[in-house]
Amino acid sequence: MITYHLDYWQVKFLFQLKGSVLPRALVYAVPSTVLAVVLSYYGPKDPGMNVSVFSTWNFVLGYLVVFRANQAYSRFWEAGTIMQRFRGNWFNAVSSCFSFCSPAPEKASEVLKFKHMLIRLLSLLYCSALQQIGVCKDEQFEVIDIDGFDRESMEYLAVAPEKSLVVLQWIQQLVMKNQANGVIIAPAPILSRVFQELSNGIVATVDAQKISDLVFPFPLAQMVGGMLVFSAILSPILLATVLESPLWIAFLNFAVVLSFFGINFIAAEIEMPFGDDENDLPLHTLQCALNTSLIELLDPHMSQCPDLNLTADAMLCKRYRCPEFLVGTKQKIFIADYNEGNVSRQMSRRSHLAMSEFATFRTHEKEDKDASEGSSKVCFKEAQERSSFHVITEAVAEALAPSEKNNGSLHNMITGTGPEALASSKTTNSSLHGNSRRISPKLCTRDAPCHFYKTSKARGTQHSVLPVPALEQLLQQSSEHIENQLAEHSVHVKNHIIRVRSIFSDHLSWIAEEMEMRSEVDLSMVSVSDKACQGQKAAFPSQQEEWRTIEAT
Repeated sequence: MITYHLDYWQVKFLFQLKGSVLPRALVYAVPSTVLAVVLSYYGPKDPGMNVSVFSTWNFVLGYLVVFRANQAYSRFWEAGTIMQRFRGNWFNAVSSCFSFCSPAPEKASEVLKFKHMLIRLLSLLYCSALQQIGVCKDEQFEVIDIDGFDRESMEYLAVAPEKSLVVLQWIQQLVMKNQANGVIIAPAPILSRVFQELSNGIVATVDAQKISDLVFPFPLAQMVGGMLVFSAILSPILLATVLESPLWIAFLNFAVVLSFFGINFIAAEIEMPFGDDENDLPLHTLQCALNTSLIELLDPHMSQCPDLNLTADAMLCKRYRCPEFLVGTKQKIFIADYNEGNVSRQMSRRSHLAMSEFATFRTHEKEDKDASEGSSKVCFKEAQERSSFHVITEAVAEALAPSEKNNGSLHNMITGTGPEALASSKTTNSSLHGNSRRISPKLCTRDAPCHFYKTSKARGTQHSVLPVPALEQLLQQSSEHIENQLAEHSVHVKNHIIRVRSIFSDHLSWIAEEMEMRSEVDLSMVSVSDKACQGQKAAFPSQQEEWRTIEAT
């Protein structure tokens, strides 16, 4: 698939020949125009000739060409929709299985084996589906390593007529087996969602195969092609007979023939979107993108929900712009690599880099933990992570403001505004916001005056570490100011509590007074009603028996 960008005036892309149908349309338009120019000089002239039949002919031809183009675009759009649909269905099934796995430590090895088998089978399932619906010359799509599967199963899959159905059955058997041995702990009604997603995906694959097997009807394609060729011959004859100017004859004939043939070639180009043409869907890229997403599921951070430090400030649920480190992190389809024919190599390299980067991060984390136990040098990242409250961070920044004593060097190390800024602060900011990947230092150089490099022979990498004197000076200058700030905040909190208590006590007294007043009013109303009843009894002595009944009731 060709990606292009429209400029402001939408002119530059008009001169792009890659993927364009104009060169093929010119093969018919140029000879027809040359014939029209020749007939304009040497052919007969009849300006009063009735050309209404020719107008009707062009109308019917235009209708057929546009009809085929509409059908072709509908097929292309439906194919792209189906490809994304069953990719999403199958990936959702795998993601659900990962979330249904048991967290028990004794099941850790079985869970890990189940996850690795599942992503390999799903990658193989997607590859089999693409081979089934595609008409590519190169059907060796990228799959996640399948060398660990037994040879007998792979030999059976090689000769199976419906490979996607075989792999689908393997996945279903794998899920049921691990549900029985306790690897998957989800109840059966919830687990049925996985099988529903798998079935929806295979149904979408059948719909895509419908587009691949059922081409545009041959009679319509033949009729449209024949009428176009006849129009390319008839149009210059009629225009040269009716019009006098060779310039207008050439222009009108060229525009009509080029438009009709161009639209027809567009329809023929996109009505079969599962091929190797430049305007077809990037099947290799879609396969590589799915593999990258599946490998990403193996990252332990994908199976752990991030924790939230629910402070009083966090409970306000403030809204602000998305942080910069979260911008532009969505997965990209490498169309450029696909167009150059390097998509398999590029995406495979990215997958291996992702896994090696994760392994390197784990190694770094373990080595840093071991080194921190016997080393007196503390990483600046750890020092910044200890400041868990935003108030303390502001206090440190204020304490280390540029002064005559420190010349602003420590302030620059904190804020990252001077040459002494540590690139590890970028790593710290990313880790504090959930980005666990180690970012290579870019601002650190060997000539930096405030830090040095520590090289590890085991991993051959370098990272910056803050020396002990600088850290001691940092903590010494900031500790007193932090204590003062905390004391001031505690005083403010106490005053606020006293103020709230006074307001609360005022409200309680007011409520008590209201209740007392209401009770007095109720008692006065009861006494008035009793007196009224006594008066009624005295006024009607003949109804004493009825009053006794009423009082008893």
